[in-house]
Amino acid sequence: MPSITFTSSAAQELGSTLERLSYDRLFILCDDNTNQHCLPAIE
Repeated sequence: MPSITFTSSAAQELGSTLERLSYDRLFILCDDNTNQHCLPAIE
């Protein structure tokens, strides 16, 4: 599993990664900048 993924569709990539790895929970820790600019792309 790569630890860094470059993609233009973060939500889709995250979804397929979680399905492949069979996680039942997800925790995202981010700073204010990431919360404002990046997190909305995967919510």
